[in-house]
Amino acid sequence: MPKVRVKDVEIYYEVHGSGDPVVLMAGLTGTIKNWQLQVPELEKHYRVVVFDNRGAGYTDKPDMPYSTKMFADDTAGLMDKLGITKAHIIGASMGGAIAQEFTLNYPERVRSLTLSCTFHKPDRYLMRILKVWREIAERAGTVTLTKEIIPWVFTREFYETHEREIEEAERERIENPQPLRAFLNQCTACENHNTEGLLSKIKAPTLVIVGRDDLLTPPSFSEVISKSIPGSELVILDDSGHAFWTEVVDEAHKALLSFLKKH
Repeated sequence: MPKVRVKDVEIYYEVHGSGDPVVLMAGLTGTIKNWQLQVPELEKHYRVVVFDNRGAGYTDKPDMPYSTKMFADDTAGLMDKLGITKAHIIGASMGGAIAQEFTLNYPERVRSLTLSCTFHKPDRYLMRILKVWREIAERAGTVTLTKEIIPWVFTREFYETHEREIEEAERERIENPQPLRAFLNQCTACENHNTEGLLSKIKAPTLVIVGRDDLLTPPSFSEVISKSIPGSELVILDDSGHAFWTEVVDEAHKALLSFLKKH
């Protein structure tokens, strides 16, 4: 199990393929397994780095308030240890928030930026969802929370017709449950993330991509982000929600690879 020490944490990571580096950043509660459909496609063309954020998976979980800036610094440290000076940066959900912070703080290390199903700051609706998730985790544990989160990330149609994929998504987290304090600390990072007024400083080529039926980070979030980043591209995928990387995987890969090849 490959791990590397970055400051105060041992980070679990994997590297696949060869070529220009691509770094994938997972979201709240997410792990390397969130990218299991993307890695086989990307490794055909790129050197793909996937890792567990602090507080998730097999990476250390120190009990302290986390922030998206802290996660970004962890990513920079991991890249240093792997000898990567510059990479295509791709983040999903909270990972997209981390990618924003990474690009703002390490602009020289970003070859291109892909922000997917993400937010520049949580609105009242998203804050309420996070508050309810906190309460469920505190009362019933993170395994129960996982089962509650799943319907939020998939569209109703996908949930009804893809039982195997839904069961697999639940099983991934149940087999290695996130400790309560680690989940709460990651929530803190989401709740405090705010790049409003800063995104115009991003100069890297940027793709903003979202599912049209995303309940957690709706297209309106991505529209604001795209308008704020000069020259960015916005792609809204039909028939998909927050988990569009699973629901419409072919369409998502087509949009991503087309963007990466241009940069």
